[in-house]
Amino acid sequence: MAFSLHYLVGNQGQRGAKGGVTGDPDAMRRAFRQGRVQLTLDDGKAFDVSIVAHAEGMRHSLF
Repeated sequence: MAFSLHYLVGNQGQRGAKGGVTGDPDAMRRAFRQGRVQLTLDDGKAFDVSIVAHAEGMRHSLF
């Protein structure tokens, strides 16, 4: 699985991220249908993300 993550910090300490994840099409479909999932990086940092876009059968989803 591969991902791209753009981490955002707002003016008043608000944090967020957006990006995409590439993996098995079945895993991408399940993540999209579940909605909110957790992306855990190798260093242990975890992000709660909502998969907002996925096309059936594709290996890429956006959060």
